[in-house]
Amino acid sequence: MKLTQTNVEHIVADVLVHGLSTTFVAKQFKISQRQVQQLVQYTKKNGQVPWGGSQGVKEGRRNPSYHKRRSTGN
Repeated sequence: MKLTQTNVEHIVADVLVHGLSTTFVAKQFKISQRQVQQLVQYTKKNGQVPWGGSQGVKEGRRNPSYHKRRSTGN
């Protein structure tokens, strides 16, 4: 499951604020217990909820002529 910023905030709050187990939260969000542990650990260490941001759109998807330039060597 791809996690949104809201999901990450809920995961961290469920464990730290509400005292739910990492196993229970992991099953709820269909991710591994280790991922939950890492999110909680990061939040405790840095004082903020982690977020990687968007990955953006690759050049080839944004500009179809990109493939033509690459294949012809121009």
